[in-house]
Amino acid sequence: VSFAAYPTNDGSALITAQQLPASINSDGNVDLAEHVVIDICAVRLDKALEDINQDCATDVADLSSLVSCMAGPTAGPDAACPVTASPDINSDSHVDLADYGKLQLAF
Repeated sequence: VSFAAYPTNDGSALITAQQLPASINSDGNVDLAEHVVIDICAVRLDKALEDINQDCATDVADLSSLVSCMAGPTAGPDAACPVTASPDINSDSHVDLADYGKLQLAF
């Protein structure tokens, strides 16, 4: 969110008790240093397990991660599974069709 200085109705200075100044360092400009980037996905408390790559979207990239890690119902994740992926959606220590089913429902 960015904001910038805005004039008052009569062109006077902002009233501190009622209006916020637009610039943190009070120079009247919103400088690059005054911008903050907030990763909305990182602050979500309800992250979907189906969002394997945690990019805030359950999509084809997640399906690709799941397929590359799929080893079946009697084995853990395949050796080709990226370390950053967490495709065991149902937390049964196996990456299999049960995980695929949960991913499919989230699409």
